[in-house]
Formats: sequence, structure tokens, C-alpha cells
Amino acid sequence: MLPGADNMQGRKQPPAGILAVFLLVAIILSSCSSDAFPRADKDAGIHAVDASLKEFYRSLGKEWLGAPISPLISVNNANCQYTVNVLMCTNPAKSDASRFFLAKLGTQVGVAGNPVNSATMIYPDFIPVVDHLGGLGTIGQPLTEPIYNYQEQRVEQYFESAALFHNFADSPGTVSLLPLGSTFCGSNCTYDTPLKLSISKYQTTEAFRQHFADIAWERIAGRALTDVYTTGDGREMEQVFENMVVYAPVDEPGNIRLRNLPILLNMTATPPRAPEADPRLVFYPIQGEQGYPVPVQFDRYITAHGGTVLSGTPIAETLRYSANGNVPRQCFQNYCLDFYTTPDERFQTRPAPLGLQYLNKLDLAAIRPITTADANVIIQTSETYSQAAADANQVIRVLVHKRSTMKPYPGVVPLLDVYTPNGQEYRFIMGTSDDNGRSEITLPILPDVQDGTVISYRVCVRSDLGHATCKLDGYLIWNE
Repeated sequence: MLPGADNMQGRKQPPAGILAVFLLVAIILSSCSSDAFPRADKDAGIHAVDASLKEFYRSLGKEWLGAPISPLISVNNANCQYTVNVLMCTNPAKSDASRFFLAKLGTQVGVAGNPVNSATMIYPDFIPVVDHLGGLGTIGQPLTEPIYNYQEQRVEQYFESAALFHNFADSPGTVSLLPLGSTFCGSNCTYDTPLKLSISKYQTTEAFRQHFADIAWERIAGRALTDVYTTGDGREMEQVFENMVVYAPVDEPGNIRLRNLPILLNMTATPPRAPEADPRLVFYPIQGEQGYPVPVQFDRYITAHGGTVLSGTPIAETLRYSANGNVPRQCFQNYCLDFYTTPDERFQTRPAPLGLQYLNKLDLAAIRPITTADANVIIQTSETYSQAAADANQVIRVLVHKRSTMKPYPGVVPLLDVYTPNGQEYRFIMGTSDDNGRSEITLPILPDVQDGTVISYRVCVRSDLGHATCKLDGYLIWNE
């Protein structure tokens, strides 16, 4: 007999059912105290959930809201607390469940997209999450249609109070929330999330949208990287997207075409050859019997997205480029396709995001007439270090004035694009300009930048008239 077992034999044991109840209560209490609420960690910028919001936080779930990252603050007579992904609030004047709500952070993003209406589609993978969060009554109406973000390799959708995303590389149905809370928390928070928003404030110009209305244009072209602008000779209007470039003669705006983007970027071309019998390939003849084998996955994608009228004919066989992770890529006249062995078959075939490479090669004066000439904004930029060490946190400062009055322009949100010589682009949303028209941001340490290289950046601001003004600047990486 084990030590103490004789004493146990003489005690009256509670019924098994009561023990089970006690055990269940203990598990629930343990879950509420440890699993439902993150522990405060001042060094990491994580706070305890305020008592007035615990019921709301528990009902929505920490896996969706993220950790609380601010103390309780007052916002328009409501008591609110930032989490990584949202701003949750309670109205102290109410006592029923309607006292809880999510603040409309999504409306502060200013993300561009097709105009939305009551029939705007919610991305299918997002619907179960929207329902779990309480439906549109909690997260608000959709502000955009689903956005295919090829820079970050994800599909995302913005609502009034939250933003959802699905990574192309994840399994179907894997959904998370974008960090609206940490993006807009500002001085209330010290938490730093590794996930950042990547915003395009440009819309597909109406003529181009109508022209491509039948082929899920945003799905294949990606987000607009510019407004429509006239080229240097003034003869054509053009707009750059993540995956392709659209243009039309100014005097024939209905004659819309795609630039031969892979050819303009000197993507590798290979000579056509004779066909071969392979069920995994579809042969595209180019010159008589000579042509190119196209993987069946690429052929299906082309067929579903406008056919060869949109893609153009192949210019090479399927190759591997070290610059895109050595995944198989085949280039056609107007765009390239990559193939990824990911669990979500919907995103195994993806257009290659070549638009930024084209944009970086442009003479920036070519887009100046559309982005600055009519704008009522003047932008001044400066940095803490004109020559920054590679491991230094550079601070970018922006001063915005109204051109018409030369007075400071408060309440605008500068968008900052940072370009490194190795082709990487980083996009940041700066803080809203203050009463003096000032905004600043501390950049993270940029990886893989070499001594003596120039880091270029562009700050863009939209005026209340909707025009975009951009200012280019840069600084030197120099380790003393």
C-alpha cells in the first residue's frame, strides 16, 4: 500500500458526479484566467485586458483580436482599449450587450478599391470569421472588394472596423486579421507587430476598369501602383499595376492595350522549338510548327483570364529565376506566371509582380504632371541622418502645406515607400499630420543593405480634392 493510503480509506469521498462538476469549474476558471486573456508584459508592450472589456474580448477571442497593447483610453465618451488588430470599446452609458463595439479603424486606412455597394462580395474564406465576430453589425460594412495584394502575397478585405487576410501560401480557410490596432495606436502603444499594412491608395481608372470588367481584372493585374498619367511625349495615358501595365493613346482612349512588360524588363527569352508529346504540357505554336510548351496549370490560368489576347504569346519556355525563389516561371508578351507548390490550389499559379520593376525604371518626370501639377499640396522631407549606419533606425520627417494658402495641412496621412538597391520595397503608413502639418516615422533596420548604397524613398499625400502629390528623396548608407 502506498504511504498515506490507509488514511484515505477511512475518509468519506464525495460522489463522483460532484467531483466532475468541480473539475469542470476548475478547467473553465483556468481557461478564463490564462487562455482567454494574455498575460501583461510591459517589456513587450502588452497590457492586461481592462475589466470593463473582458466580456467583449472573451466573446470575440484573443486569436482574432490579438493581445491588448494599450491602457484603457477615452475616445468620444467611450472607454476603449487597443488590441493588435482592433480598437474595442464600451459605452459606459449602457448596461446591456449593445454597450460593446469596435471603433471604425478601417475607415482611417484610406485604402483604394472598386466602389462598394450593398452587393459587394465578401471573400468566401472570410465569411465564417465575419460570422464568428458577430457579423457586419460588429466589424462594419465592407469598404473594399477582396484585394489581391501581390506585394505581400495575400488576399485581403477591409471593413469599417477590421481587416481580414488570407496568405496565398496558406491552406484554404486559413484567415487572420490585419493589425489595424497597432497601426493606429500611436503614442498609446509601444508594441511592435512584425506584420505591417501594405496600402495602395490608387484606383483603377474608370475607363480601364470597364474595359477589363469581364476578366476579374484586380485578380490578375493586382493593385494599382500609380494613378493614370500621361507619358513623357504626352501621346499616351498609362497606369502601372503590380503585375502589368495598361496604356491607351490620349486621342483614342478606347484603344486600351497592355505593355509588353517582360520584354521591356529584358526577361530571358528562348527560341521556339518543335512540339513534344507530354500530357503535362499544352503546345502554343508561334512560327509554323515551332512554338513553346506551356504547363497545363498556366494554360488553365490564361484561359480563365482573358486568353492569349491578354497574356500575349510565350517568349520563353518555363525557367527558374533565382530572384523569385527559384520557382518555375514562364513569361508571355504581357506578363509572367509563377507556379508555387502551396496547399491552396487557387493560388498555385500567380502572375509575377513585375510592375514595381517597371515603375522603378520610369523617368519620374513622366508621372509628375498627373501627380503634382493639379495638387494643392507641398511636401518637404528630411531625415535624422543624411548618412545612416546600416544598423541605425532612420527617422523620416514630413512637413505638408497647402499650396493655395501656404499654411500647414493637418489631418493628412502620408504614405511612405522605401526602395533598396536590391529591389526590395517597403511601404509604411505614417501618422496623421498634426496641426503644424508634421508627421514622422522611425524606420526599422533594413536587411541586406550595403555600405555606400543609396536608400530611396517616396512620400505621397492625397489632398482633400483627391489628387496625389509625391516627393522623392533619399539618404546614404555609410558606416563610419
